Amino acid sequence: MLPDVATFQFIGGNSEKSAHLDRKEVKFKSAKEDTNIQLIPVSDIKSLIYTNEDTHETFQLDKRTVKEINSDLELESQGRVLMLPLMEKGPINLYGYRNMMCKASYGSSFATGFDGNEDSCQLTYVMIYLSKPDQTVAVAPVDYSSLSPLALFNMKALYKKFYKAYEIVGADCPEFLKR
Repeated sequence: MLPDVATFQFIGGNSEKSAHLDRKEVKFKSAKEDTNIQLIPVSDIKSLIYTNEDTHETFQLDKRTVKEINSDLELESQGRVLMLPLMEKGPINLYGYRNMMCKASYGSSFATGFDGNEDSCQLTYVMIYLSKPDQTVAVAPVDYSSLSPLALFNMKALYKKFYKAYEIVGADCPEFLKR
């Protein structure tokens, strides 16, 4: 059973990798108790809709080639293929996840990890990606996991990256760009 695909606990390193957004294949079975598991290559998938059998909530993962805004406010030419959790559907889809830093109690000591108790977690950041529903490219304004501590405090540069991302994704809508 998949976790809430919009929340991932920080394990260390690249959070996209920790959340398995860069997976190369998906394990599929029709029902929780089904023993027949199929491995489907991500290259064969456009979108994946998961229904939690216990809560009946649905989660959607869409395959997108993610490109970042560089320090010169240009969209990088190469991207990476990720299965992104859909947060909000609209004329511009909002994809992303919450990244949490958790402490796990292991006897008399604490360590970074997750012991199932979300009360011991703190929100570190929300990673977002923007994409039009009919496009295969998503724009990542800021990759927080790759920023230096000093870059985190340069709010002006971060805001410029967000504005540029919206400008790229909303380029065909002048009315949107006026706001």
